[in-house]
Amino acid sequence: MATLLLILKIIGIILLCILMLAVLLILIILFVPVRYRIRGSYEDKPYLKAKVTYLLWLLGVTAVYDDIFELILRILIIPIKLIPRKNKPPKNKKDKDKPEGDTKQTSGSNDDKNEATGSEDKDTEFGLTEERLGTVDKIKAYAELLSDPETVAAWDVCKLRLGKLLKALVPRHIDIRVRYGLDDPYMTSVIMSVYNVFYIYLGRGLTIEPVYYEKTMSIQAKIRGRIIVAPILWQALMVFINKDCRRFLKRFKNIK
Repeated sequence: MATLLLILKIIGIILLCILMLAVLLILIILFVPVRYRIRGSYEDKPYLKAKVTYLLWLLGVTAVYDDIFELILRILIIPIKLIPRKNKPPKNKKDKDKPEGDTKQTSGSNDDKNEATGSEDKDTEFGLTEERLGTVDKIKAYAELLSDPETVAAWDVCKLRLGKLLKALVPRHIDIRVRYGLDDPYMTSVIMSVYNVFYIYLGRGLTIEPVYYEKTMSIQAKIRGRIIVAPILWQALMVFINKDCRRFLKRFKNIK
């Protein structure tokens, strides 16, 4: 009896450890952020470097483009260089000359299709066919669904959740500096005036420096942020459990 209790105790401890590891893994997936950094520039040629890390640099992916694309996967401290795909060889040109028999067969098949379509056109009158009536009914049903108050309430919920989702996904640091100049100083001033109008919405992350009487273009960009899975799943769950959203999806599927 004592040995049986000891075996059950050991099995219980093992199951408890497995459960705790599963809960810990779920918490790590939900709440540990995926961090990303993007750096790029353009003067004479483009340069781009993007880095994605997870679990305190234990996992990471780095992509670099500087005339040659390079992709590196890092697991713990071990870098694994992933070779990009080779360019596919150009396809062989198709022969322009085809046997006469094929042309005859295709012409015959085209004549048969024309005869079939001609007979169908004769059978149908100038009124609406069943297929067109079905499409008109579908359009009316979709219009009624979109104008329904429940659909408007569902759209308000989706807008609210989508706004919170975008707020969680927006990069925490954006620094983009653009130095440009055109041949025509008037066009340079027009672009600058448009930028001044939208400066409130663009924020301080974008800086534009005009250069008059000189044609030039240079860009320097630094973007840094993180993505957490838990807020994304939470906003999706709030949309899914909403009654108006579920009714809208059900009515949308039932339209035939």
